[in-house]
Amino acid sequence: MDTIHKSKLRPNPFIDSFYGEFSFQRLEDIQFYSNILENGILTPLIITPSGFIISGNRRYYCAMKTSKIKDLPVVIMNINEDEVDDYLIISLQQYRIKTDIQIAREYEIIGRKYEIRRGKGNETRNAEGKIERTKLLENLSSVSETTIKRILVSHKLLMELDNLKEEDAWGRLNSLRNDRKKEPNTIFKELESRKAERINQEIAKNSKPINNEFFQIYNTNCNDLSKILDDDTIDCVCTSPPYFSGIRTYSEDDKEVKNNETRENLEQLGHEDTPEEYIDKMVGYVRECIRVSKTTGSIWINIADTRRGGKYFNVPEKLLIALEKENITTAQKCIWFKNNPPYDNNDVFQPSMEHIFHFVLDPKNYKWRDNWFDEADEFIGNITYGDKDKKRKFRNVFIYPSNKDERNNNDGSGFVNSLIETNVINNSYLKGLLESKGYTLQHNALYLLEIPMICILSTTDKNDSVLDIFSGQGTTGLIAYAHGCRYYGVELSGVYSAQSIVRFEDFLLKNPEISRL
Repeated sequence: MDTIHKSKLRPNPFIDSFYGEFSFQRLEDIQFYSNILENGILTPLIITPSGFIISGNRRYYCAMKTSKIKDLPVVIMNINEDEVDDYLIISLQQYRIKTDIQIAREYEIIGRKYEIRRGKGNETRNAEGKIERTKLLENLSSVSETTIKRILVSHKLLMELDNLKEEDAWGRLNSLRNDRKKEPNTIFKELESRKAERINQEIAKNSKPINNEFFQIYNTNCNDLSKILDDDTIDCVCTSPPYFSGIRTYSEDDKEVKNNETRENLEQLGHEDTPEEYIDKMVGYVRECIRVSKTTGSIWINIADTRRGGKYFNVPEKLLIALEKENITTAQKCIWFKNNPPYDNNDVFQPSMEHIFHFVLDPKNYKWRDNWFDEADEFIGNITYGDKDKKRKFRNVFIYPSNKDERNNNDGSGFVNSLIETNVINNSYLKGLLESKGYTLQHNALYLLEIPMICILSTTDKNDSVLDIFSGQGTTGLIAYAHGCRYYGVELSGVYSAQSIVRFEDFLLKNPEISRL
């Protein structure tokens, strides 16, 4: 081991870019400096004959910040400065506390050194590299190989999505991990979602519009329906708008809405600053629904409340009060009960319901159908009320049995399956269908077919017209079409519009007995 005056040494910029520059703003560096002041530099720096540091930047920076240390212990490697590669540097950094991002980068550098790629390099070098990677992970048991690989995929996605150079992409990852405190899995999922969204939008732009006069999708905002519908044309509006407080962020044309940087500029409902702004928008949309509805028509709105900061916003109640000032009447307030909703880990009772409000233009003359279900469905547990002496009718609380045994234990065993199947929608079929067309399903907030079914079949006849101003994946449209109605769906997202057409065409293929003459 030799000693050398600190003025003859030069720091390695790669080490700074990889592990971060030395700074008294970091507790780790303050503690490291204090230890060196007290004990001196005990571990030698590794350098080239020209004084270029291969390992030991932080020890060098500490020496430069004090006049007490002039000469530093060094080990000189007989190697030219231009031969110092990334692998050599990281292989000598044995005394550092490393983040999972840095470990992932080391993992990649080892792969490059030993050419661990399918179909490249020789088997001996590949095996040596895999051993090196195994040692790296064994020494750092807190980070799994799955996490490492997700970080590496995230790095490539950042380069692809944001057109970043390799070094800049690593810097962005470090910022997301350390500054924004995001877990690697969260970063990975957000970037995967952004990529899927970009692909979805490209496919949707090239999709063909549907050619079916009984199922129409309009890719536009619902604040003005005058270019789509005349006054007094719709028999039933059935819709489920996005909920307030930005619970979900939906696809929006020509915007990467999964990127937090663009979220403030979204046109979609639900991201307003206050519930009052949300209600004002909803009232405007409902006014358009009133304009196009017949006097015998109904307007059904599925809406839920949200909590933030330990309190509810009371959005459903505020919407009811606001709509009382419009030219409609609240005919009934229904409750959609859910047996197994998402768990709420807060100091409140478990939220288990959503509201379904039924508005009418004329409370004395709106279309209502009591007997749309078959006689075989007369006894369907606690969903209906009454007996043979009192006409059987649906309750205003929709309770979905949670499993097959429970459904079949109701009176009229088996008949309930023709009406109510499950309380949690299964998106697996739709996911597979869209993937077969190149899409990724990102709209996971679908509501069940049973909800528009109960609303539409209770307030329409065949050949009536049904409107959904938040059409999404066209769930309302499937029920409307199957019931023999004409459907008008309005959807802000071109992706969802195109995907709903895929869904509808598959619905026709799977149900050839449903036809229009």
